[in-house]
Amino acid sequence: LSDTHPAGRSKARLLKHLGYTRANAKDLETALFEIATNGVLWGTVSVEQGIKYIVDGNLHTTTGRKVPFRTVWIVEQDTPPRLVTAYPLK
Repeated sequence: LSDTHPAGRSKARLLKHLGYTRANAKDLETALFEIATNGVLWGTVSVEQGIKYIVDGNLHTTTGRKVPFRTVWIVEQDTPPRLVTAYPLK
């Protein structure tokens, strides 16, 4: 959620617009995990590090909106799932 990160600042601005800030980053984490657990599995991709899971669902924002989002998670050997990326669907 950094406004100055070269690769992530555009996502940070979008997420800020949706009501997420550093102060409530835990809420964003919870909302993304909700997509991972209850969303629609779009596909899987085997990569050298493990398996990536592509999951679509609604991001429930702090303002009460539901925004269609795609999340990508990776499961590496003997580690919990880790978020790779998340972005809104058009």
